[in-house]
Amino acid sequence: MSQNNPFNLMMQHCRLSIREAAILHRVDVKQIGHWQSGRRVAPPGVINELRELDAAIQEFGDALIQLTSDLLDEAGDAAMLTNVERDETPITFACSVTDQQARSRGLPFMACHAAAVANAISIILNPVELADAAQDTPDIEIKATGLRGRVVIPKNRD
Repeated sequence: MSQNNPFNLMMQHCRLSIREAAILHRVDVKQIGHWQSGRRVAPPGVINELRELDAAIQEFGDALIQLTSDLLDEAGDAAMLTNVERDETPITFACSVTDQQARSRGLPFMACHAAAVANAISIILNPVELADAAQDTPDIEIKATGLRGRVVIPKNRD
């Protein structure tokens, strides 16, 4: 399989499996294989769909980072945490274990949700714990304070 084509690189970047890519692009898995291998060039609209998915993953990760900061600020303002505790307090992030849970958060697949959470983990300096996400599970919880929050990306972002 050639990695020297935009479709294959973007598909990997968005953490899509062949099956997920076929669902996203509404094509047969054989077509995905042709695009991945470079035997056929993916149409520009397909690349644009991957760009939009990447933007949604990034947007969700950025929202997690912002919500974490807001919750830590709220905890500090309420004297729940000292400045030292702020940086040492574990943050619990929920990870979708089904595609349905990911869709409830505005992302099409659990792998995309995992990518967004990983983006946030790479920025946040606090210790991080992961929990399986149920439909009503908060995306972020700071157990030491009882504070929690949820991020949902609107389906129509335009």
